[in-house]
Amino acid sequence: MDKAEAFGTDKSLLKKFRNNEFDVLNHGLFPTERLETHLDEMLVASKLDGRAVYIGAVRMGPENTTFGGIIAHNLKSIMHGRLPVEYIPLHTLSTPVIRKTLMASTAIPVVFKPVRMGDGLYVDGGIYDNTPLKPLIQAGCTDILVIDLFKYNPKRAFRSKAIHLKYVHPEKSLGRILDFEPEKSKDRMAYGRQIATEQLSDIQHFMTP
Repeated sequence: MDKAEAFGTDKSLLKKFRNNEFDVLNHGLFPTERLETHLDEMLVASKLDGRAVYIGAVRMGPENTTFGGIIAHNLKSIMHGRLPVEYIPLHTLSTPVIRKTLMASTAIPVVFKPVRMGDGLYVDGGIYDNTPLKPLIQAGCTDILVIDLFKYNPKRAFRSKAIHLKYVHPEKSLGRILDFEPEKSKDRMAYGRQIATEQLSDIQHFMTP
């Protein structure tokens, strides 16, 4: 299935949704096999030794949850004043669990399939918290460098006398989140290098004790 079919209004795709022939909750619109293969080739868990690394993921509900169950689970969490995000410490996990956790952090609901961990179903934590400051603050960090991919982000309104934040972010939109066309990807990487170069002295000053 290509992007035009997935994000267009193709009647056959809509019919599949209505007839439940395509289980979008459990399988997603796009396959993840190639990503999983790349992850297996590149993941070296030993590089986490001595480094505290956290990944945000959302527990959608039990393994056999339904779409209605997901909504109920998340609404209940929000109504109780908490985001249903778990900040998982990768550095405490075995390689197979690290792999699953990383895949869960990429699992944008509907677009990619959720990941089963333990007795739960997990998806990308960025749904509720795309700038996860909480685990860093809880770990005692007082100087935090945030690499932000959004032109606007309401999280930048966060202020604290005890916490010093330095944001590096684009001044223009980087485009659609699922746009992986090679030329556009190259343009975004070049723009990222430009931003980093322009702010390098400020970043170095911020990171110097």
